Amino acid sequence: MMAPTSSALDCAIDTSTANVTRVYDCILGGKDNYKADRVVAKKLLDAFPSVRAIAQENRRFLGRAVRWAASEYGIRRFLDLGTGLPTGGQIHEVLQQRKLDDCSVLYVDQDPVVQTHAIALTRQCPAVECLAADLRRPDEVLDSAAARTLLEHGEPIALVMCAVLHFVPDEDDPAGLVGEYMDRLPPGSILVYTHVTDENPAAVAVAKDAYKDANYQVYPRSKEAIEALATGNKLIVQGPGIEKVTKWNPNGEELDPPEEPDEQIWLVGGAAAKPLVSPRPSK
Repeated sequence: MMAPTSSALDCAIDTSTANVTRVYDCILGGKDNYKADRVVAKKLLDAFPSVRAIAQENRRFLGRAVRWAASEYGIRRFLDLGTGLPTGGQIHEVLQQRKLDDCSVLYVDQDPVVQTHAIALTRQCPAVECLAADLRRPDEVLDSAAARTLLEHGEPIALVMCAVLHFVPDEDDPAGLVGEYMDRLPPGSILVYTHVTDENPAAVAVAKDAYKDANYQVYPRSKEAIEALATGNKLIVQGPGIEKVTKWNPNGEELDPPEEPDEQIWLVGGAAAKPLVSPRPSK
């Protein structure tokens, strides 16, 4: 695919307004952020220091989920929506650590800062493609040349939606968004996702206020509603179910203890599979 030039991307970056991707990078200790992003990150961290642990556990969950999908299901193709900045532990890095050289990854993000990194990454890693697109437009993503290349073999795909669906309001139908993607993916494909819960109303209020500065809104949901994003699309929940990310560990890996107690980690995640055979329509 043709990557945008760095000069064009530089012109597209608005450093005066906070961006949710760069705020996340700042929370994780990254350096690809600006003053406006750091203001929002500080507001979140000052009110709830556990926000950093939540971001770290989200990234650790991603690593376990990728290793599980590759080893348990033999998944070799990954479509990552809302990729974010390379703060370590990205999908291609996890796969490289396992020496899975036959895998391919498509990263999708609309943030121009992410795309500047994507240009360099695609040059270094032939099995990685990057697409500048809005994940809320499934047809735009899936009809792209990069996605068609990923789909052309008809093999199951891992659709990764980590820490993105809680930015989709109910009126934009997050379950329908998941369904639009999964409907077009081959049978046996897997949804891997995480989502902020509504178990701490005070944290929800602070997050809503902070993200206003980034022109975003956050929509935490109950664990039941989060699970329904998968089950409502007739996906079959896999492994240990939809669980707090600190506990989701189908591989039985030795886990580092989180920096904050479990009750301060307001993030759940899991995986759900598209059936290999579609159910027969009822008569």
